[in-house]
Amino acid sequence: AQSTPETSVNPPSASAAAHASFAEDYLILIPKLKKEEISLLLNDAAKKGYRFAGAALGGHMFTVMSRPKGWSGGARYEYSIITANRGSTLDKELTAAYQDGWRLRELIGIDFTRPPFLHLAVLEKEIGKPAGAEEVRLVHAQMPNTLEKGLQQAASEGFRFAGISNNLWGHSAVMTRPAGVKPE
Repeated sequence: AQSTPETSVNPPSASAAAHASFAEDYLILIPKLKKEEISLLLNDAAKKGYRFAGAALGGHMFTVMSRPKGWSGGARYEYSIITANRGSTLDKELTAAYQDGWRLRELIGIDFTRPPFLHLAVLEKEIGKPAGAEEVRLVHAQMPNTLEKGLQQAASEGFRFAGISNNLWGHSAVMTRPAGVKPE
């Protein structure tokens, strides 16, 4: 039997209906890409029990926060934002953030003609739960094949993928591994 859109295994409406049955979503439109404003808006939603689910850029930042349906508890997570124009700055700030227990939720590359910054990292920390010690490595390259080699090298050293972005100036990927893990 042929598969048609009406009989496909995973119709989009089925996954949306399933999500709606257990989650409440909250869309945040952030008109200005200012680090402090983004952090403030994410943390305001987090105080109501929402957790960062994803973001998209296009002149504004659109962020989706989600929480279990009927959630009546308070904050479970807190958020921090890193912005950087250079890969070396992003690497240094991510390393410091990971040492303080923050973890990457999303890495976004920015392609505006005159951006306020080129990389935006959304970091998350679970309240009251210490994060395990992790090392972080930023792999940055102008060409996809060079990025692939860098990712393979990091993977051979025990790092695993945490996030990726690209913009007109190249590709950046974040890799992490538990602290103290060394390649065999």
